[in-house]
Amino acid sequence: MKKAINAWAYPADMPIAERMRLAADAGYDGIELIFTEEGDISLQCSDGALAEYRKIAEDYGLRIQSIIASVFGNAPLSSADPSVTKTALDRGARMLHGAAVLGADTALVVPGRVTPENRYDVVYENAVENVRKLAKSAADAGVYIGIENVWNKFLLSPLEMRAFVDYAQSPWVGVYFDVGNFLPWAYPEQWIEILGSRIKKLHLKDFKINVGTGHGFVDLLEGDVDYKAVMAACRKVCFDDFCVAEVGPFRQEPTLKLYTTALAMDAIFKM
Repeated sequence: MKKAINAWAYPADMPIAERMRLAADAGYDGIELIFTEEGDISLQCSDGALAEYRKIAEDYGLRIQSIIASVFGNAPLSSADPSVTKTALDRGARMLHGAAVLGADTALVVPGRVTPENRYDVVYENAVENVRKLAKSAADAGVYIGIENVWNKFLLSPLEMRAFVDYAQSPWVGVYFDVGNFLPWAYPEQWIEILGSRIKKLHLKDFKINVGTGHGFVDLLEGDVDYKAVMAACRKVCFDDFCVAEVGPFRQEPTLKLYTTALAMDAIFKM
């Protein structure tokens, strides 16, 4: 397995090139960037600008192996409105193309969110159909759509996640599995074994169950994730791709988190 760091581990105002330099210095193999509607890495960027970021990463010996698709905020894939759906699919296609230019092979996608106004079955039906449509753009770009399990009251079991992904009937739709997000209600090692080869990337984080809120997320090896069981499950399903640490910076000496997290990941990989 290879280790990477997420862009949220840095101070928000740090230039991307500096983030890459620090990632290389801390011993990471890759870095995960956030692909947004506007900004340095976004729908507005030319292929030339994106290719330059790829070159900077490669010059540091890094790979931009994945991106987080933050382009569906006001145009979710779960919308029932045809005009919104068209916007989502257009943005998704551009994002997947941009990911390919960056050198990434996986784009993390959150396909929908259940709310009092958006009923579960409706969100599911719309999201699963639109992800299936977006799979055509993924195939064209050569970039996997990685559906992630997040706190969105949706896709709450590995069986449901498996069915959702399989519905696309495309090798370009898989899972971006987060080992910490469902810890209060599930066992990540079981998800890994059930989802198997559908998993394209792993997000590593840790969580204290007795806290039970967003404040329960802690640094790697400080929480209740059974990383020995997680690593055993990864080996059982032959997962050997990138594990991406999704952590925030320290309040003081923020970039020190890169180095402590890299050491924690080395220890996890040996379990």
